[in-house]
Amino acid sequence: MRRTIIILITLLWTGGVFGQGKNQHKDMDEISLAMKRATQYMIDSVGYHGAFLWEYSFEQKRYWGELEARRTMGWAQGKGGTPAMGDILLDAYHATGDKYYYESACEVADALIHAQLACGGWNYCFDLAGEASLVDWYESVSQYKWPAQEFMHYYGNATFDDMASIRCCEYILRIYLEKNDPRYKTSLDKAIDFVLKSQYPIGGWPQRFPLSYEHPYMGFPDYSSFITLNDGAMGGIIDFLVNCYTSLGDRKFIDPIYRAMHCIALMQYESPIAGWGLQYTPTDLKLATGRPFEPDALASNGTSMGIDMLLRFYQLTGDKRFLEKIPAAFEFLEKIKLDDQLIKLSGKKVNPGDILCPTFIDPQTLEPFFLKRVGESLRTGGYEKSDIKLGLQQGYSSVRVIALERMKATYEKLKRTPVAQIRAASPLTSVSTGFVNKYVTARGSNADLKEALAITKSLNKHGYWTAPLNVKKTAQKINMNPGRKKGLVETATDPIPEGISTEVYIENISRLISYIRKEKNEIKF
Repeated sequence: MRRTIIILITLLWTGGVFGQGKNQHKDMDEISLAMKRATQYMIDSVGYHGAFLWEYSFEQKRYWGELEARRTMGWAQGKGGTPAMGDILLDAYHATGDKYYYESACEVADALIHAQLACGGWNYCFDLAGEASLVDWYESVSQYKWPAQEFMHYYGNATFDDMASIRCCEYILRIYLEKNDPRYKTSLDKAIDFVLKSQYPIGGWPQRFPLSYEHPYMGFPDYSSFITLNDGAMGGIIDFLVNCYTSLGDRKFIDPIYRAMHCIALMQYESPIAGWGLQYTPTDLKLATGRPFEPDALASNGTSMGIDMLLRFYQLTGDKRFLEKIPAAFEFLEKIKLDDQLIKLSGKKVNPGDILCPTFIDPQTLEPFFLKRVGESLRTGGYEKSDIKLGLQQGYSSVRVIALERMKATYEKLKRTPVAQIRAASPLTSVSTGFVNKYVTARGSNADLKEALAITKSLNKHGYWTAPLNVKKTAQKINMNPGRKKGLVETATDPIPEGISTEVYIENISRLISYIRKEKNEIKF
């Protein structure tokens, strides 16, 4: 009997329950080690004193954000920009307790503080080599045949477009709240002051601030003072102010939040064209032209954003006025959706419950704007109306997939929910709790042991994950040599297929964090 018990214990220890625990411990060590090794490579070899771009090819000494960049630069916007890297480092710190991740997150914060403008906001990108280097970079990227207009002129002010400033604001708020470290308080105060001062009396925000009207282009006025909806600009600012209120508890944020919410509601047109545009004039909320391919028209993606924001505002307030005109917006989208023949011509995949709509719609005739590029470059050509097929051949899509059934389902669910329950759950209708999300980027990730180990084993010998690069960007090389000849010069090169992507690093670390949290019983799948 005694001998049998000893044998059973031995079997359990070597191949049963105890053995399994031993293997799990080994797997966790391997995953944690890979996380640390990949992070050390990103901090020591990829980033530049805490600043990060999107993609890197070190062999060719080339680097990219939205456009080709210099080694000394960082990008504020995007899934792989500088604040995005900071967020994943703080997530890793919470998952592992390893101070290395927090110290690295502080290095990112220091880079952002260095890049923070006197007004308190941030540009799309920055250069730790100094402003003169950034001005020269702006001159060099104007060599592109079809540059993004936002990079055609160096304003020297901050932008809300693509949530560039707000991503930085959110991260500075988060790093400050992590330990209430006073060294981040000055930067946070400047950032908050920037957001509050730049708000128009009507409740919206300009695309850039301080206001500037110095860059009219192709016969259109400077659009940077217009209230902007696209790329999440307005919604992102409101969410930041809500986060400030819930974490800092200062009621000075309440009035700007409510003014902004009602501004969004005022932007909606009346039935039967109950949609939204992308840019509006700041005094009378009339549709305005942004870039040459963004006419003063109603927009299906603007309408989708408008609906989502009204649904969110109802959840924040319990005010039924935010729900009243949503059915009319649904009807507008149904009215402008493309038929099966046009969907086939577009080549777009439309899942069940989604619809395909033209991006821009004339509010007078409900006719779609399908725009195509004409001419050899933005300086010699521009954009004109076209058919759907040609309209899809430029960079800015002429059609949008709209998740109509998903929005309708959310609307119906909110209508069924008692108003008292909505208000009780809102952070704006109760005393601030000081609650801060422990995880940001990794919060929605999911990976089991098999996936986590596969990610771990795919780390190369140098300590990074090889990733495909954006072929369109790598296939053209812009001369950024300070001694270059001025003028339109574009040199084609062979595409660079693989390199290092901060977005891929963030995605992989997010999934590894999700597995660690699962093993610590923080989350269940």
